[in-house]
Amino acid sequence: MNVAPIGSGAEAYAKSLTAGMLQLNGMQAPLGVEKAVAAGQGGAFQQVIAQAIDQTVQLQQASEAETKKFLTGETDDLHKVMIAGEKASLAFQLTLQVRNKMVDAYQEVMRMQI
Repeated sequence: MNVAPIGSGAEAYAKSLTAGMLQLNGMQAPLGVEKAVAAGQGGAFQQVIAQAIDQTVQLQQASEAETKKFLTGETDDLHKVMIAGEKASLAFQLTLQVRNKMVDAYQEVMRMQI
């Protein structure tokens, strides 16, 4: 039976998470993150998760700013307000699901018998 190393699954997951977050935010991957993940350097997964959370927070702050502008009458572009709100909502849902998967993976590892 051919079993892949545990790290390869985490690397693939980190890459897919990064790609999903960046696609959602319309951004490009930070330089060096893909290379660090591919090379298996320690801390790369933590760095990717931290950046994804930071991007989620930025989207939520942008949504709040757009909503405030709309409510104070600075803008009348309701579409822009709704799009910012949906981006923030989707980013939060993605972050929440990633957290849930990480907790599930941790619990599964803890249930393994050595």
